[in-house]
Amino acid sequence: MLLTEARRHDLAFVLDDDDLASAARVCNALDGLPLGLQLAASWMRVATLPDIASAVERDATALDQVRGDRTGLGSLRGVVERSWLGLGARGREIARRLSVFPGGFRREAAAVVAGASIADLARLVDSSWLSMRRDGRYEQHMLLRQYASAQLSNDPEAASATHTAMAQSLAELVAAFAAGAGSASPRLLRLVTEEEANLVACFEWASTVGDGPTLVTLAEPLLWYFATMGRFREAQTVFRAAAAQLPEHAAATSEARAHVLASLAWCCRFAGAVDEATEHARGALASARTSRSPLALVLALDTIGIVCVLRGENQAARDHLNEGLTLAERSGDEVRANRIREKLVYALMALDDMDEADAVAADALAQVEDGRVPPTIDAVATYVAQGYLALAQGQWAQAVEATAAGLELALSLGYQGPQPLLRAASALASVQLGASGDVQRLHMGVEAAEDALPLAREHGDGTAESFAHMALAWASRAQGRGMEALEHVRAGLRTSKATGNRLTRAWILPALVALYEDTGDTAAARALASALLGDGATPTWIAADLRGRGYAPSGPSVPELADIVDRLLDG
Repeated sequence: MLLTEARRHDLAFVLDDDDLASAARVCNALDGLPLGLQLAASWMRVATLPDIASAVERDATALDQVRGDRTGLGSLRGVVERSWLGLGARGREIARRLSVFPGGFRREAAAVVAGASIADLARLVDSSWLSMRRDGRYEQHMLLRQYASAQLSNDPEAASATHTAMAQSLAELVAAFAAGAGSASPRLLRLVTEEEANLVACFEWASTVGDGPTLVTLAEPLLWYFATMGRFREAQTVFRAAAAQLPEHAAATSEARAHVLASLAWCCRFAGAVDEATEHARGALASARTSRSPLALVLALDTIGIVCVLRGENQAARDHLNEGLTLAERSGDEVRANRIREKLVYALMALDDMDEADAVAADALAQVEDGRVPPTIDAVATYVAQGYLALAQGQWAQAVEATAAGLELALSLGYQGPQPLLRAASALASVQLGASGDVQRLHMGVEAAEDALPLAREHGDGTAESFAHMALAWASRAQGRGMEALEHVRAGLRTSKATGNRLTRAWILPALVALYEDTGDTAAARALASALLGDGATPTWIAADLRGRGYAPSGPSVPELADIVDRLLDG
């Protein structure tokens, strides 16, 4: 209808592909209301569709400003005001309190937050103020909710009480769901999926008023929800906004600040911002130690540990993770203990302590296979660690097996977030298996890498993107396409540089050493290998491999690794 109405004002109007998303936003904001769509179409002669979409999402009655007649049935505001007056005093009070739910609600929530009975809800449905889905969930027309929300905001005391009641009721519901199977259980994630908009609103409200207990309760479930969906950038926005509201040195909110910053750091490290992740992880650790909360400290140590791995600070990572593992085991929290074990594997493999890495990885996998760690994102992460450990040891078949098990579990649970890393690891292993002449296996590796790349870019997962390019570089080299291999190396390095990920840089560069060897450029191979050996972020197992091939660290005349990479990317 929006397109039809637009053509009434301009017969030549054509909806471009770029405008489709904005047109959908307009239609969603107006819930297909004919008068609203007519008014929105009349705006197209003076405003772009993205601007119209933003305007109606803020306040749909702004559409009335393009018409001379702003009263009665000729205006949206007039329609809404007449409907509002027809609700009666009790109906209006309930409607304005229900407006705090941006994502709809169930009857139980309406009773707690607005004191609404079934009869009250029925009258609002009969007045077209609400609609009820077949599953029993109530929804509000955005235009009507906007109007009711404005009425509630005129009464600050009632608004505060209502927002607080919603935050507390949802936090209690989340806590009850988490008590059984943890903050990443499929059952809890299904609840977060249904209540996403409401939980984000509660999280924002809690950070604004300094409601620490609600922030602590909601932070992890929101983190794992966004992580399983691969929506790291959206999660960054939510947690950044909350972190900005909380005072840095207030003891009363130090535990909440630790949870918020740890969650933010976790999202940043996946969304290609390792430097920012470092800042927030350090802040989380400081707040956790101030709070004296064992749980907050475990979360902070877990987070700063993996950030240190990405920065190449492997001994620091090991120390942080061992401290966190001790605390988690002491408290009997096996899920969080296993969460730390899988990260400890990365620190240990980087330090070339492969025996201990094998032991920790085996312990983590045993917890999953015995059912002590339920089939959640934590179980998937354990398979990811198994796969990359096998890669570091050159155990290509074991890497394929581990990543296949992780991918199967992720797909069965509907998890999008871990898939790029799993596919990239599978690609690396398959390419190495195929490099000796198994053409089918080589093609499987290329397909896995090509599947991983768009997913990684969509999620903002720079680590997976770099590893996928690494797999494609090795595949191109195996097929004798040196220039193509070099371009994949460069692409992976660009991502590593942009994200501040020194770990992926160190994993990719040996492929470039091999390419220099292929072309007989021994001087370039020696300079790069020497720089890798002199860089503190290079994993010990990579350094050992380079030494085994006859390379050695040189004196100060060798350019630093960052300089070599910069020249390569500039060239």
